[in-house]
Amino acid sequence: MSRPIDLLLIDIDIPKEFWEKHLSDIFEQKIRFCSSYLDNKVDRYIIKESRNGNVHVYVYLSRPIASFGFYARFKYCLGEDHKRLALDLRRYKTWGKIVQFFWTK
Repeated sequence: MSRPIDLLLIDIDIPKEFWEKHLSDIFEQKIRFCSSYLDNKVDRYIIKESRNGNVHVYVYLSRPIASFGFYARFKYCLGEDHKRLALDLRRYKTWGKIVQFFWTK
């Protein structure tokens, strides 16, 4: 990763209604945990519905980050690589993927 990032997009393949009913509170706790785990680099997040009705989570960082290590730690924190910290979307037969970096100018 050669350029710094200040925004991550997480694409979660579940309908927004299901997200709001079952998973939004869990994810909010997870993001707060990730913020402290990543030295308060996570500033805030916004949830929007995508064109196909799924959930997009925009995670804003408190300052631009230029490290691939940050990306790996963020995925670890959300639970993609570690069961103990898992945001257990697998039980709903889905998993959110970090699909895009938004680059700072």
